Amino acid sequence: MLSGGIQTNILKLLTIFMQTTWVKNPHLRAKFAKALSLLLPEVSNREDLYRSAALLQPSVDSQLLQPQAVEEADNLFTNITCKKEPVLALLKVYVSLEVAGESLQFEQKFNYRFPINFVLFYLLKIDEYREIMKEIAEDAHKNMANQQPPIFLRFVNGMINDGTWLLDESLNSMKKIRQVEEEIASTSWDSVPDNVKEQRHADLKRSKDLTRNMNVLSNDVIRMLEALAKLTTQVFTHPDMADRIAAMLNYFMQ
Repeated sequence: MLSGGIQTNILKLLTIFMQTTWVKNPHLRAKFAKALSLLLPEVSNREDLYRSAALLQPSVDSQLLQPQAVEEADNLFTNITCKKEPVLALLKVYVSLEVAGESLQFEQKFNYRFPINFVLFYLLKIDEYREIMKEIAEDAHKNMANQQPPIFLRFVNGMINDGTWLLDESLNSMKKIRQVEEEIASTSWDSVPDNVKEQRHADLKRSKDLTRNMNVLSNDVIRMLEALAKLTTQVFTHPDMADRIAAMLNYFMQ
């Protein structure tokens, strides 16, 4: 176990690497964010973390983490003087993955954004960081008309894009799963060549794994929007954003 001083230095270094303009490769910056998530202890139940971040269940019934690990992680982030910088760095990395677009496969984007979400959820259960995120959101609301959208607005916009895209892709993937399962269950399956059977089973496993990952990240998106809406309603009720939020939620419920 690294000492608190060494962890603090690692946190500061990773924050600098995530924010600097010298590192332009989105893959590398995302790996710095993933490394930052490793400074936090594992969560036995991510749902408890969702609820804590949204203040739906500030004190979870089941232990969220090892008590000593919680104290060490909380101290790591509460004792640093530049508390706002790690939050901004994580938001910038998240947004940079959106800008990377087609150069990133879904699996890559999922592997990169999942740990970013984890750190943000963890920080949102700490009062000081909730205030920091609220301050960032309020600044975004004041500058929504700017030609260069604020980082918080771009972050929320990226989550909305993710939510809509994930729903489309997961539904398409589930259709493929059903088609392959029906093919395997059909009477003509016995006459299918062994190499084709092997490929169909591989395709089925991949589709199931991909769908599971998409559903997990989709849940992250909804839970993050829920947690952020607890902090501020101004951004989400702004005319420019309200229609997008409503369209995404309607799309989910159709």
